[in-house]
Amino acid sequence: RWAMEMPTVEWVIPELLPANDATLVVGSPKVGKTRLAIAMVRSILNQSVCLDRKPTKEVPAVILISDDQSAGDTAQMMRVVGILDHPKLLWSQRFRLTEDQLDQLLADIHEHQGAVVVIDSLRSITRSTGISENDQQMGNLVYDLKQVTTDAGGTLLLVHHGNKKNLTGQEASSGHSSIGGAANGLPQKDAPYRRVVREARSGNGFDIVARITSDGGFEHVASFEDWRKQQVQEQDNAKKRSALEQPPKPVVTLLLTLAEL
Repeated sequence: RWAMEMPTVEWVIPELLPANDATLVVGSPKVGKTRLAIAMVRSILNQSVCLDRKPTKEVPAVILISDDQSAGDTAQMMRVVGILDHPKLLWSQRFRLTEDQLDQLLADIHEHQGAVVVIDSLRSITRSTGISENDQQMGNLVYDLKQVTTDAGGTLLLVHHGNKKNLTGQEASSGHSSIGGAANGLPQKDAPYRRVVREARSGNGFDIVARITSDGGFEHVASFEDWRKQQVQEQDNAKKRSALEQPPKPVVTLLLTLAEL
């Protein structure tokens, strides 16, 4: 151990996306998982801020595998954020976790050392494997995918569907619990604002509220605790306003009498 160099955590986006590791983006349907993934890709390629965090100075290649929605929708998202024609973006519209296609992915990572591989989604690329999400083998598959990607010198960002139970953290992940155990977690939920929770082995976790901006980015609003306190205060104020706007009938009668006098 004395002869070993002390390992340190390296980041693609500090405290958000660790380099040479795997991160899951998990959330309920239609909350913006793909939007968040695209916002992180833009942050990496354009060296712009995402959730108040700016990526490292070196710009790696990004290999985007999108199969969960139509190519037209994905292209429109990338056009809105201004990365559709970025020279360091490689885009695959169809991908299955088969031996030959995985070999091609690993060859691309070797060619573009330090590449960030974004897969949207786990469910779509594993359709042909015959493995159920609820089977522990799916967790083993995610571990293997993480291992071969990082061994090749890449970083994995994997979009995964939530379980529709309005949970956060690894509990929000659909399928077997081993899926969430294979990676850092970045789930999100709650419209119109998004609650973004990071459960991490690397760096500090966080629990914040963000909103989608008009240019497709994600803007930090507040910590979830502060946001919750603000919502409770606003609800209390709304109840007080409602009570004042609808006074009891005896009070109304008294006020009308006073007005006449």
